[in-house]
Amino acid sequence: MKKFLAVMLAAVMALALVACGNKNPGEENDKPGDNPGDKPNENVVSYESGVEVLEKIYGALGEDMKFPVAGGDEANSNMEGPGKFDVTLTEQMDNVLGLPAAMAEKVDDAASMLHMMNANTFTCAAYHLKDEADLTAFTDAVKENIQARQWICGMPDTLLVINAGGGYVVTVFGADDLVQAVKTAALEVLTGSEVLAEEPISDKA
Repeated sequence: MKKFLAVMLAAVMALALVACGNKNPGEENDKPGDNPGDKPNENVVSYESGVEVLEKIYGALGEDMKFPVAGGDEANSNMEGPGKFDVTLTEQMDNVLGLPAAMAEKVDDAASMLHMMNANTFTCAAYHLKDEADLTAFTDAVKENIQARQWICGMPDTLLVINAGGGYVVTVFGADDLVQAVKTAALEVLTGSEVLAEEPISDKA
């Protein structure tokens, strides 16, 4: 009888151990990271608009590097900061912001921020790329378009393209000190942002 009870007790304990070992992920006592499949979602980035992206960058500039800016197209003009740019205005986006017409159909939101005295001193834009848009092709097209320009009223020094995250790309061209200040600010405040291109602008004259 004692032997029978000992065998039964051992069987019950074995079943209890098996049940504990097969506990499903997500049950009551699980903690994040306890299971190999757990992946924290800490780096998800989301912006309401391109205007928000540019406002974050401008707001992060040091006081010694801030300059008067205006933004937006004629219907969305903002004389005190970044403004929304209508993505259907493809010719204006090319002429003012340097976005080639072939790439305009790849974006569904845009915003701009320009130096109020001279756009060649500083021009910055934020674009939200559609899901099917290729980031490398977009970057190369912008670079080629800006580098091919003939400049009037002063020539910008540097071209910069930044992946801002959340589907947004920021393009900048202008005086090198301002471009560098914007690059530092963008990489500081835009989570997970990275430089896609940075190069001097060639004189085509």
